[in-house]
Amino acid sequence: MLLIALAAMISKPNIQAVQPFPLSAVRVFGMQEQRQQVDLKYLKSLDPIRLMHGFYVNAGIKPKKPRYGGWETMGIEGHSLGHYLSACALMYAATGDEEMLARTKTITNELAECQKAAKSGFLGGMPDAARIFAELKKRDIRSQGFDLNGNWVPWYNIHKTLAGLLDTYHQTGNKLALEILIKNAEWTNELTKDYKDEDWQKMLACEHGGMNESLADLYSITNNPLHLELADKFHHKAILDPLEKGERKLAGKHGNTQIPKILGTARLYETTGDKRFEAISKNFWNEVVEDHTYAMGGHGLGEHFGPAGKLSDRLGTTNAETCNTYNMLKLTDHLFQWSPSTRLGDFYEQAQLNHILTSQELESAGVTYFVPLKAGAVKTYSDPTEDFTCCRGTGMENHAKYGEGIYYHKGNELWVNQYTPSVLTWKEQGATVTLLTDYPNSETIKVQIDAKKATKLKLNFRTPSWASTGMSLSFGGEKVTAKAGDWLVFEHEFKGIQSIELKIPMTLRTVPMPDNANRVALMYGPTLLVGEWGSTEEKPGERSPVFIKDDRPVEQWLKKTGPRTWHSVGNLLPTDLAFRPFFDIQHERYSAYLDVFTHQDWENREAEFRKKEAEVAALNARTLDFFQPGEMQAERDHNVQSEFSGPGEWQGRKLRHAWNGGWFSFDIKVDPTKTQDVVFTYWGSDRRTFDVLLDGELWETHKGTGQPADKFFDKTLKLTPEMLKGKSKVTIKLQAEKPNGWAGGLFGVRVLKGA
Repeated sequence: MLLIALAAMISKPNIQAVQPFPLSAVRVFGMQEQRQQVDLKYLKSLDPIRLMHGFYVNAGIKPKKPRYGGWETMGIEGHSLGHYLSACALMYAATGDEEMLARTKTITNELAECQKAAKSGFLGGMPDAARIFAELKKRDIRSQGFDLNGNWVPWYNIHKTLAGLLDTYHQTGNKLALEILIKNAEWTNELTKDYKDEDWQKMLACEHGGMNESLADLYSITNNPLHLELADKFHHKAILDPLEKGERKLAGKHGNTQIPKILGTARLYETTGDKRFEAISKNFWNEVVEDHTYAMGGHGLGEHFGPAGKLSDRLGTTNAETCNTYNMLKLTDHLFQWSPSTRLGDFYEQAQLNHILTSQELESAGVTYFVPLKAGAVKTYSDPTEDFTCCRGTGMENHAKYGEGIYYHKGNELWVNQYTPSVLTWKEQGATVTLLTDYPNSETIKVQIDAKKATKLKLNFRTPSWASTGMSLSFGGEKVTAKAGDWLVFEHEFKGIQSIELKIPMTLRTVPMPDNANRVALMYGPTLLVGEWGSTEEKPGERSPVFIKDDRPVEQWLKKTGPRTWHSVGNLLPTDLAFRPFFDIQHERYSAYLDVFTHQDWENREAEFRKKEAEVAALNARTLDFFQPGEMQAERDHNVQSEFSGPGEWQGRKLRHAWNGGWFSFDIKVDPTKTQDVVFTYWGSDRRTFDVLLDGELWETHKGTGQPADKFFDKTLKLTPEMLKGKSKVTIKLQAEKPNGWAGGLFGVRVLKGA
């Protein structure tokens, strides 16, 4: 690792084929500016001193104000401040708003005060920090799968603070932020100086954000080899080594635990030129985009990657965690700088238009955690002051970043990668470039160039892969065209104000599921269209809409009825629907995917299709609570505690089990007034005996014998009002036999109301 640092000191690599413009050089208009202003208002409504609460406590300073609610009252307290600091710095760059600059200064000063009081360089807001890091310093490293020494994710938490300080330094030039970062790196080095590689890998099994990214970025500023060496030590081999070899093993992995690590390898490639980091970064991007991405640009169900290319049966209420797409856009930006390709630009457009734009509630500035994709789904948004989830944090940043990813340059050459309405101030060329358009609601983009003096420019415009008839450029009497997936190149000596017109013809098209060609999303150009259900709440007996194919081409499946509205034309059952861009949907129920049948297929399969649909609806209607063991957020939401226990996966399903006489417990909701069934899902071949306890009392001794091998099976236990004694929540514990017994694997627990 030290060799990497020494090599980088000798020769700084020049990885970038093109450079992005600073965020301060771009101003956005249209839908993006609208969402930016909603976010700006929200950022101003928050009190940064309340977000400092945990930092004051850990520094021995009396908190100056009460903390906020939600995750800020949990083991991850403090993470929101880093996101908020990043958002303020980015928003200042994006808008020039002086209040945002002032808030970055206030927070940086307060963090410096806390760091000084701590006397060690440590900086963090997580509870019980002194104990956690004292144990880690002694190489006492413990995890039950989604924690580190009993705390939620301490290194992840620290990374958010470091990222906020780095954004503050880059966007505002605050030198105090850099001083804090350097002192924190010294503390990290002191904490881990006695670690062996096995200690690092044991610690890195717990989510640690992008610690490698922040330390590599710090090295790019300081040229201190210690910072680069530390960045390389935060290298999680279990994930990164297979990626280096091109092995696709993301199935079953927690999505947003991995992407920040890859941002770190991208930054390490840029600072060292080490090709293994390039391979990891590119291989990861390809795997996510090719094997796991939905038409709206997001990925995952329940925060996790599923089997490669298997998406059609993974539509639910917990699709597409918004943090993941935030990070995938950052990774795409890195890759584009190394080698500008229209494929990268296409994904950036797909994800930003159909996920990030659609993730904000315009009235409250609430943001989505998940973006549901099941039929009849409705988006839910965070509470402005009572949630403070990870996606609330990245959501603060998302809508300050619309100026990124649009323009790149090298010398007198410009790449226009996105068609976001915006103006670029290109100081080096003494010119401004303005995109005047209502894209993607319009096919036409007017590119206005204002050059103060005669300036020869080479312009590269992305021709999207979805533009089946290509793209055209008109300038005076000249016309240039390009095929889908190519760059349209135009060179000219500009002087004064001159305009170019681009036209990208859009048509209706389908994007099928990779594993089911008859389950499709409808796109108009780059825009995902969703069918509106016309109601905001589920109703008994509802039926999902299906398309009945006839002889009409896809382009005629919908009729355009307004600038941003379409309607089916008698080919949708049980009733026709209006369709709108996903980014226009706020609280309406929708279908993002539709099943397509021929008339004959529908006649043959309607009864089976509707029966299955009714069974799922009936189960959901009876479900009071469901717990999915082995999923990070589900385990946190259900207060999982354990000893000699961990998560796992079998047959594509998540589980938790205990060994060596260990145990695990979880909380689950119940109805104290009714008898209900609690359904436990196990694997028939396990053959294990263990106790199941209800609030500390033996409920059942589970015996795994007598079940069919190699199959999942359900075991139902009854709960009665007499057993519950007025409780609306109970703790269930699975206890293995001592000294060497196993408990579980438990694959799911569902509480069902009485039939």
